[in-house]
Order: sequence, then structure tokens, then C-alpha cells
Amino acid sequence: MEDDVKVELVKLEKRIIELEKKLPNQKTSNEKIGKKSIIDLLLQLKSEEFFDEPKSLKQIVGKLGEISYHYAPGSLTAPLQRAVRKGILGRIKKEEKWAYVKR
Repeated sequence: MEDDVKVELVKLEKRIIELEKKLPNQKTSNEKIGKKSIIDLLLQLKSEEFFDEPKSLKQIVGKLGEISYHYAPGSLTAPLQRAVRKGILGRIKKEEKWAYVKR
């Protein structure tokens, strides 16, 4: 009985491999499929002069939502810090909170 199951599994695996070969070339999950990284989005906003005035995290989240990129505020803190370290954006204290501005 167990051998029959193994034989059937091997047959199914071969069928799956053959079917996958017939599929059009697909990108792996590691490849970008037309998606922009958060840094790309920040650069886009910078080029659109969004960061000409200091913007809070809440304002950034709102603006990204307007262009159909919805992120939780916590998921933007690390990319914003990287953008500051790379010199893409500057960071200033505004009303006891950090704000991000064009450098």
C-alpha cells in the first residue's frame, strides 16, 4: 500500500514538472514584478517636491496611500532612516517629532 502511494506521488511530480515547463516564463518571488521599493517611492515623492517642506511620518503614510501604496507607519521607519543615512532626505525635530525634508 505504501509503495503504491510513493509510485503515485512520483507520477504526480513528473506531471507537475511537465506542466510547469509548458507555462510561460514566470518570475520568481525574489524578482521585482513591477513593484517599487519604499526608497524608490521616497525618491519619487522627493522629485515631485513633496519634501520641500518638512513632512511627518503620518503625512508620508497619507501621501503614499493617495498613490495606492499602503504602509503601516512602523514599516516606514527603517526605510526613512536609510534614506537619511544615504543623504536622500534630511531629518529635523518639529514639534517634538521627527519630520523629513529634502536635502
